[in-house]
Amino acid sequence: MPPVRIVCISDTHGQHAKLSVPAGDVLIHAGDFMAFGDTPKEIVDFNHWLGKQPHRFKVVIAGNHDLMFERHPGAAKELLSNAIYLENSGTELLGLKFWGSLFSPNSIIGHSMSPAALQSGAIGR
Repeated sequence: MPPVRIVCISDTHGQHAKLSVPAGDVLIHAGDFMAFGDTPKEIVDFNHWLGKQPHRFKVVIAGNHDLMFERHPGAAKELLSNAIYLENSGTELLGLKFWGSLFSPNSIIGHSMSPAALQSGAIGR
């Protein structure tokens, strides 16, 4: 397999247009691209910016500040047309497998959860 250059960014909080992103094959935004989290305009702006990036593939995973993906997931995903959106799902690109999840096993919406809360099904996903 030829080398694959992966560029991973996160926590841009609406400041993505100010970034100078290195070239690569895959651009991953690993959460918190929104500043306020609940306005479609933020997703439209981010999606437009993604479309201008030179990377062959763009992958996005929502973070705890990307609230529209939690509150209105269908509408949010529809606005993100220039990326592969991963939510408890995966994809294979250039022979590599990628997996994305909104939550880590020890946190929910930015706050720690006990193993008992996780086992009780408190996440609801």
